[in-house]
Amino acid sequence: MSVLELQQNGRHLARSATGARPRRNEGLAFGILVVGALAATLLPSAQLNTGAIFSLALLAGGLGLGWLTVRRRRRSWVDPTAPLLVMVSVIFLRDALGGAISGVGPLIAVPIVWLALFGTLGDLAIAAALSVLAFVGPSLATNLVAGPGQDVPVEWRPAVLWAAVALLAAPVIQGVVRGLTAQNRAEREAAAQLRAIMGGASLTSIISTDADGVITNFNVGAEDMLKYDAADAVGRKAHELIHDEGEVALAASQLGVEPGIAVFATLAENHMPSREWTYVRKDGRRITVRLAVTELRSEAGEVTGYLGVAVDTTAAVEMRRELKEAQALWRLSMDHLPDTAVLVLDRTLEVSLSTGGGARRQGLATAAGRDVSEAFTPRSFALLKPLIDGALEGRDGVVELIAPQSGAEHEVWVSPLPGTTTTSGAALIMARDVSRDRERERLLRASHDRIQRLFVDAPHGIAVLGRDGIVRQVNPSLCLLLGRTETQLVGAPLATLGAVDDDRIPTLLACTTREAGARTDWTVTTPLDVEVHLNLSSTVLAGGGSPEEDELLVNVADVSERHTYEQQLAHLADHDPLTGLANRRRFSVELDRHLDFCRRYGARGALLLIDLDHFKEVNDTLGHAAGDVLLASLAEVLRQSVRSTDVVARLGGDEFAVLLLETDRAGTELVAEHLVTAVRAHSTALGAAADAVTASVGAVVIGGEEAGLESAEELLTSADALMYQAKQGGRDGWAVLTSGESAEAPTSSTLGWSQRIETAIANDEFSLHLQPIWDIARGCVTGGEVLLRLGQGRDALPPGEYLQQAEKSGLVLAIDRWVLERSIPLLQRFQAVHPDFELSVNLSGRSVGDPQIEEVVQAALLRSGADGRGLVLEITETAIVPDLVAARVFAERLAEEGCRFALDDFGAGFGSFSYLKHLPFDYVKIDGEFVARCDVDPTDRAIVASVVRVAHELGKRTVAEYVSSPAVLDVLALEGVDLAQGHHLGHPIPAEEFLELLGAEGFVVPEGVEVAAA
Repeated sequence: MSVLELQQNGRHLARSATGARPRRNEGLAFGILVVGALAATLLPSAQLNTGAIFSLALLAGGLGLGWLTVRRRRRSWVDPTAPLLVMVSVIFLRDALGGAISGVGPLIAVPIVWLALFGTLGDLAIAAALSVLAFVGPSLATNLVAGPGQDVPVEWRPAVLWAAVALLAAPVIQGVVRGLTAQNRAEREAAAQLRAIMGGASLTSIISTDADGVITNFNVGAEDMLKYDAADAVGRKAHELIHDEGEVALAASQLGVEPGIAVFATLAENHMPSREWTYVRKDGRRITVRLAVTELRSEAGEVTGYLGVAVDTTAAVEMRRELKEAQALWRLSMDHLPDTAVLVLDRTLEVSLSTGGGARRQGLATAAGRDVSEAFTPRSFALLKPLIDGALEGRDGVVELIAPQSGAEHEVWVSPLPGTTTTSGAALIMARDVSRDRERERLLRASHDRIQRLFVDAPHGIAVLGRDGIVRQVNPSLCLLLGRTETQLVGAPLATLGAVDDDRIPTLLACTTREAGARTDWTVTTPLDVEVHLNLSSTVLAGGGSPEEDELLVNVADVSERHTYEQQLAHLADHDPLTGLANRRRFSVELDRHLDFCRRYGARGALLLIDLDHFKEVNDTLGHAAGDVLLASLAEVLRQSVRSTDVVARLGGDEFAVLLLETDRAGTELVAEHLVTAVRAHSTALGAAADAVTASVGAVVIGGEEAGLESAEELLTSADALMYQAKQGGRDGWAVLTSGESAEAPTSSTLGWSQRIETAIANDEFSLHLQPIWDIARGCVTGGEVLLRLGQGRDALPPGEYLQQAEKSGLVLAIDRWVLERSIPLLQRFQAVHPDFELSVNLSGRSVGDPQIEEVVQAALLRSGADGRGLVLEITETAIVPDLVAARVFAERLAEEGCRFALDDFGAGFGSFSYLKHLPFDYVKIDGEFVARCDVDPTDRAIVASVVRVAHELGKRTVAEYVSSPAVLDVLALEGVDLAQGHHLGHPIPAEEFLELLGAEGFVVPEGVEVAAA
């Protein structure tokens, strides 16, 4: 016997005879049986000796091992040990309690039954031996030591009985249990295999029904194919759920049955082959499937249902349809080919098909059914025969033939037909009239020769480049122009002929590829160090294949002479011919460019206007020629007095201008003083009149405190006014625009803003934006602050750009009236959506206590029907309130209308607590300077905490501005701030857009709001 067989036998002996494993409930039942039987036997007397107690302990050990057995998944030595130990304990207990009179003997049956169910034949043999020992052993032992006449009877009958039970009855029980276990296992395996098949057939629909057609099983493939979930499909009739009703009715009429499940029952009963059906998916789409239906029968042979297996053939049906259409289209196409004839030959060289529009003209229309040699002239067939033989052997071939009558040229292709073999062989002949193609080729060759002559003889340079910029061909004129030979140019990148950092050639190539043409100027230095200015124009030469094969044609013209003229004209257009300085036009361009730079990167620099004093006397006494000499020399003085990066210009006559690009007020004053000193110290050989010329300078610092000077015209006007101030101050001096001085430029600016504000009020050019205010504890938007903008869209100006001018001109009251008259009706619309919504409107210090403002608020509330409790009027702490008593009366009267007040920017000025004491504020808005960094600055956080504590003790709510991050919001929540606003919580948006978001609950909860609310 082999080692493998020994191992297999050992494993077989190690398994129970039934193959079953005891479970916990079975082990518990047997244990209860043993304990219950013992209790019923022992309780009447309850007299236990030492042997009985030992036996009971041994029994407990056996039961414990039995409990360990049911917890194990594999058979081990514990399995037989537990019941045998129980049997041994019963034997000892019987003997300890008096043998047969104890009544314990029948308990031997319990471990025998256990072993019959879960043990091996060897275990039963041991149990039989123990049974014999239990009944015969004590009697034999007693008789061995007893005296004459003291023998006790041997209990051989029960011994034989229980041994027979163990050796005869128990194996029978094992056989029955083994059969049931095998049957159960087979059923489980079959069910698992069925589940695996149903679940694994993801490309096949498998649906089972009962005899009435009600779906009982719906596999994964059916779900994927029909888009129904199994839970939705099971319980519904298959022919009603997924089949086309008309198709089922048609099939029923063909089979002579009623429409419904009877159709499929008939197909299954007659074992009819699969056929194509139309399935209707859940989404309404129809698919074609090939369905096979079989009967499901019980063991008694009765039909219990039907099994339908379907494969989606939609793609195959579509392919067949497309194939038919393609075949029809091929025939149609062949018939309409104007210059092509198509012949199909079999291996006998007989023409089986002749088609194509050219067959008639080529005399091949009647070739079908004849030998191919009859369709061609002997000479043509002699050339064609080797190609036909090669095609029959699987090779392609081509030859050109000339028609003897017309002289037309034909290109003839001979190929093996796809799908044929060399034994069955068939060949395809395609003859195409190429006479016109050959004529075009001859014309193209002639045209190419002419173009080549034009290329070589062109008076200007021409280069042919690849898309990579590599020179492929050049003409002699280009070689002469660039001072290089053809060998030096061909194969080199064209861009290498220019400067290293010059990107014009790559740009030209990119533009040419993208736009099919481009033009640029280029400068090249020849090997003789001569600078040549060129004009390049390029176009795309289409290649014969993909776009990558295209070439670029570059025409190169020498424009060096024109370049020189253009440079001279450009210099004259931007410079004063007498002094060489920039002229007025160039200076305006530089000033505008600098102002654009300042608007983008911050204001800097200064503008100086210089007028020469007493210059008229030079012209009058010495003549204009001397005046020109003096102007030229003074221009050089001015140029030498400033940096090379600054702009010096002659605006006309004896007026000059200087633009300092980088300076401040102190630097401007130093330059102005230096210019005055330099002109005064300048001496010439022209005499005393020329030496008496001095300069008066007016300077404006760009971006100083004079924020209104925005345009070049305003700056020049202000500088001109300051220059005349310097002249009026005695000449030979300078004046710089400062905050306290009045010059025409700032006065003009103020008047301009006043007119613009009045026009905006009259024409409704202002617009209202709202910034959301979030309730930190509730985590939602409960209000918004009205922010005014001048203009619409991206060009709208914030209040900081014009409110200062409005304050100075007294127009701020008109602005406040305009805002209130439009904000209060807007409040009513917000309250219609959110009844508790609060709208905050800023008021200037002048408006607080003004009777007209009070009347505007009251009239607007009455007219709009808005609830005054939703109107919050904000007063900035730094605003100057002219009359606190009048302001208090103003606030109290509006409070009677329900209006509330907020003290804005609390902590920014010195009047915080004074206003808080004398005016009835409901809200305290903490200045953003303390809020913005309260998460990292302990001082700011302490100030925020102090303001919150004071406000809450006075019964007022707090609002934090400038909330810029979740960390700041978290600190505010910890310190007890009630409301918050800032760019982290929401940017200002137009009022109508704000209303739309509020109505749709469309405000996105920013990061940190939910955490702060929690």
